[in-house]
Amino acid sequence: MPARRSPAKRASPTTFSCREWPTASCCVLPILTRASEKSTHRAPPLTPEYGILPVSQDEQALCVDRVRHVGDPVAAVIAREELTAFEALDLIDVDYEILATISDPEEALATPEPRIHEYGEEGNIHKFVALEFGNVEEGFAEG
Repeated sequence: MPARRSPAKRASPTTFSCREWPTASCCVLPILTRASEKSTHRAPPLTPEYGILPVSQDEQALCVDRVRHVGDPVAAVIAREELTAFEALDLIDVDYEILATISDPEEALATPEPRIHEYGEEGNIHKFVALEFGNVEEGFAEG
């Protein structure tokens, strides 16, 4: 399914519109934002969360409220013909409010705001984990 993708590193989509509908056999699935009520679309947004690990069921097919990197999908098009769907992408307009970026792990640890994800115990740390498996000295002595 072709998707309109964000040109911004980190931003909040503010408005979504489709200049015209290329054909009756085309459906645009838009971003979901707090401003969605003002958007001009004719299909409900896709927002179910999924993830590989139970602890990180935080992925979505289309971005909700903000994009986190260039290329994040913000709208999708479904059409009977693939070419029609790709042509429809050019008719989608999305305006963005550019947000502050965090560009490396050290900066993320030192900067609690803005948060990359809303969950987590504090700042930009997803989860604190300490793992221990047996006695290290005994393991080396045996090895």
